[in-house]
Amino acid sequence: MAVPIETPPTRHKVTLRLPAQLHETAQEAVRLGLAATQTAFIEDSIRMRAREVRHARMRRLADEAMSDPGFVADMRATMDDFRHVDQERWPPVVDADADR
Repeated sequence: MAVPIETPPTRHKVTLRLPAQLHETAQEAVRLGLAATQTAFIEDSIRMRAREVRHARMRRLADEAMSDPGFVADMRATMDDFRHVDQERWPPVVDADADR
């Protein structure tokens, strides 16, 4: 069976103007072996902040959803439909004396 070949992600060339101290930090990271290149160091730094971006996006979308009366009504109806399930426990509580 042939194994599909993964294509590398599309890359974009970007020009940055960094303060001298940040540029020196990127160079030092390479010298210390923390990153293979300055580009790799900057990519890793952006990846670390990407989680914050995703969380901010989710918070914004949740705020927007909670401002939508139709969404709120649908969520309340769904919660009402499943209220009996919320009263159950999983795993179920088993009475040890019930089998005797």
